[in-house]
Amino acid sequence: MTKRVVSPLQAVKEVTGANDRSLAVQRLVALVRALAKDRGYCIGVTEAPYEPRAYARLLGAADIAEDSDMPVAGAIVFCSDHPVIRLNSASGSRTQQRFTLAHEVAHLAIWYAQKQVDPSYRPRRARGERIDRLCNEIAAEILVPQEEVRHAWQSLSAKADARGRKLQIVEQIA
Repeated sequence: MTKRVVSPLQAVKEVTGANDRSLAVQRLVALVRALAKDRGYCIGVTEAPYEPRAYARLLGAADIAEDSDMPVAGAIVFCSDHPVIRLNSASGSRTQQRFTLAHEVAHLAIWYAQKQVDPSYRPRRARGERIDRLCNEIAAEILVPQEEVRHAWQSLSAKADARGRKLQIVEQIA
């Protein structure tokens, strides 16, 4: 039996049933949120503000450690076959560190997807611009879900339209 090699993006698409990259990212995060909800997680997982630490624990991270001597903002190392997320505490603001944590959690989510496609899959260090771009998209979806942004924008737009009508501002000017 030959081992099936699947790219990270292809694994995410297969697990989510989405052909579109953006939709696959949204569905992967929704899948992880549903898994979290099934396991009793609620704070930071089911409503904003979203907490990447909860996702890290859910996806198997044994620990999240801070280390100011790292040459990168974040990384995953393995300790006794369990992933440990290391964050550079001297790298950037708390907001940037939170995004870095979400980026590392995205690697865990991708590994989860790859394991669903191939149960014999073993996580490995993933490097490169393509995987980092995918992880950034997943991290953004974890922290600021597109659907919530879309809903907030529509709500704001509706309020602006109503206010414009109340002030009798013509459409061309508004």
